[in-house]
Amino acid sequence: MGAKKHISATIKLVFLGLLGLVLLVAGQVWFKHLRVDLTEDKVFTLSDGTRNIVSDLEQPVELLFFYSEKAMRETPTLRNYAQRIENLLEEFALLSGGKLELQKIDPEPFSEMEDRATELGMQAVPVRVGAPQLYLGLAAVGANGKEEVITFFHPNRQQFLEYDIAKAIYLAARDAPPKIGLISGLPVNGGLDMASRSMRRPWASVQQLQQLYELVDLGPSPLQIPEDVDLLLIIHPASVGEQALYAIDQFVLSGRNAIVFVDPFAETAAPEPGSAPMPGSAPTASGMPRLFEAWGIEMVPDKVLGDAAHAMLVNIADDQPPARNLVLLGLGAANIDQEELVTEALETLNVSSTGSWRRLEGASTQWRDLVWSSKAAALIDAAKLQNLMDPNRLFDGFAPDGVSHVVAGQLSGEVKTAFPDGKPAVLDKQEADPPADSKEDREPEDDADAEAAAAREPGEEKAEPGLQQGNINVLLVADTDLLTDRLWVQAQTFFGQPVLSPFADNGSLLINAADYLVGSADLISIRSRGTFNRPFTRVHEIQRAAEVDYRATADELTAQLEATERKLNELQQLKTGEDKQVLSPEQEQAVDQFLAQKLEIRKSLREVQHQLTRDIETLGTKLKLINIGLVPLLLTVLMLVFTGLRRRRQY
Repeated sequence: MGAKKHISATIKLVFLGLLGLVLLVAGQVWFKHLRVDLTEDKVFTLSDGTRNIVSDLEQPVELLFFYSEKAMRETPTLRNYAQRIENLLEEFALLSGGKLELQKIDPEPFSEMEDRATELGMQAVPVRVGAPQLYLGLAAVGANGKEEVITFFHPNRQQFLEYDIAKAIYLAARDAPPKIGLISGLPVNGGLDMASRSMRRPWASVQQLQQLYELVDLGPSPLQIPEDVDLLLIIHPASVGEQALYAIDQFVLSGRNAIVFVDPFAETAAPEPGSAPMPGSAPTASGMPRLFEAWGIEMVPDKVLGDAAHAMLVNIADDQPPARNLVLLGLGAANIDQEELVTEALETLNVSSTGSWRRLEGASTQWRDLVWSSKAAALIDAAKLQNLMDPNRLFDGFAPDGVSHVVAGQLSGEVKTAFPDGKPAVLDKQEADPPADSKEDREPEDDADAEAAAAREPGEEKAEPGLQQGNINVLLVADTDLLTDRLWVQAQTFFGQPVLSPFADNGSLLINAADYLVGSADLISIRSRGTFNRPFTRVHEIQRAAEVDYRATADELTAQLEATERKLNELQQLKTGEDKQVLSPEQEQAVDQFLAQKLEIRKSLREVQHQLTRDIETLGTKLKLINIGLVPLLLTVLMLVFTGLRRRRQY
């Protein structure tokens, strides 16, 4: 009897084991792509933009995923990341309905697959000396043979993983990208730095734009804009001539769009404090007031924006504490229009010495604010930034005006030309002769035009009536520094290859604007998704509040020091002794008072700093108690309650 029960129990266990195995296999097949995304911004769920891009594919795209499986065994973190990439690619393929064909390739050493990886430009990373090289990249190959390659999936770009894959698919499926004409008074494409005698790197924001579009450099002041240009990008037009302004005017009146970055004080063009400007350097201020007036908008002249609520910390010297820079601003989501597609879901924009836009009375255009300051802001004379060494000086006389100043906006609607008399004549020989690197885009259409242009002297350009009115659509930004690398991206070298790690959304703003006006709106929604890093907003509020107290105490100390020094100077005029400066009793008493005040205020400063540290440590302790103690305790209680209810039902 006991033997039969034992056999019966064994059979049941075997049956349960087989059933569990069957369920496990079935789950792998049936629920392979089932996931629950509990992140706040759903960063592990494919976005609607991805779904639109994949569903709109007009031709199939082959995805070649290069993954060194054996080499990954020594790097568990990278192996987990590779598994996530593979799962994401499988979701892309599943969503495409057969338009995306995914092929996983293990490029083993000295194999044909390794040769294929090398041919596509995949980056090989050595795990250790003597070990096989590691591949982790993707090639998207369109039906037209066009290849888009991600040479290596760097973990630092994990938050852009979906965007990078979707962009590669989008570009591989397109025959020809739109053409963007660039007018810039700054070295955005790199070049020789005369001050350091070294080569500048191209700006990362412009490099990213070149990955999606064909960028045509028209020079700083083109006489005409080619007809095949789809979008105009203007950065710091500090030296544009009248004919260049006319070309821009006619371009936007023709119904084509433009993105304009101007600046009341471009720090990129400013010389180092204490040094003279380099010969041939661009002016620090830029704008197109003639066009802006016709469009019904104005950038406030000679003024930069200061904002006490968003001023960022900067280092002054090793022996001094960091200071807030009133014109170096970190604007958050509350200062960005979250309903407009071009700025939707952008979380952080860093700007520096930016200007402010204001509409003109009687404007016929429509204006929408996209980026703005807090109400703890005011306009500061741009001249104060010349040779500025100590940003604390910007607080002298600063008083917020209670107005949110506009940094960027969108202008649309019907306008009249800024050149009612037609095309202006060439004003000087410099404007008549365009730069050599941009002549190819401005050649006359035929030989007759070439001969006529050569026969005319500068100043004898034939007038042309041109377009007199039209509907325009222009994005305007009152800062050019936000496009520079220092304000939004950190460049790292990974085995000889540059890797860009963004810490702000400045680059996304430019790409979003281009996609919005001439490219893919779906890529905007993918690129602007939530971040993996959540800011410690409460900690930042505590720090900012403490810094206000710190600054007030520091200002009081400075005032007392100045008053005491003045008193000492007055007393020292009453010298006693022949050649020696002997302190009088009054002077000794003043010095004693000064030392006592100095010690007392230093004690107050230390107390502010200690209180700041205590508040942050208290907050950190509370978070640790919640995460380490309270959450597991709640889960345990819930599990016990669930178990108790389950047992009660059984009885």
